[in-house]
Amino acid sequence: MKIKLSLLFCYAILCAIISGCHNPNDTLRTIKNRGEIVVITDNSAHGFYLYQDQPMGFEYELAREFADFLNVKLLVITPGWEKMFRTLLGSNGDLIASSLTKTERRKTRVLFSDEYMPVQQQVIIRKGCSGIKKL
Repeated sequence: MKIKLSLLFCYAILCAIISGCHNPNDTLRTIKNRGEIVVITDNSAHGFYLYQDQPMGFEYELAREFADFLNVKLLVITPGWEKMFRTLLGSNGDLIASSLTKTERRKTRVLFSDEYMPVQQQVIIRKGCSGIKKL
């Protein structure tokens, strides 16, 4: 049962990979040779957070299972939303595991995989507000 769960987690994290490398096989080979996977994510309840000095979060759990499957160490970094792509493209991480949207501009810079947990962005305004005039 544990093997099946591990493979499920590994599949899910593979589906979440956003890589700056144009050949994901090169990234995987580099990770295995280095013995460590560096995952870039956000500091949030679904990404990665510390609770009583223990790392937690949905993306963290997937990444941990994937690292175990690859038999490598896991390093998680949280540079902040504005620096995620710069960190990846600067070769300071192997993949981004976070709820990011595929935009045309982003697709020209990195490879996206299939989504496994679709996220719909929304704008929320205060009740009674007359609305947003422009973005």
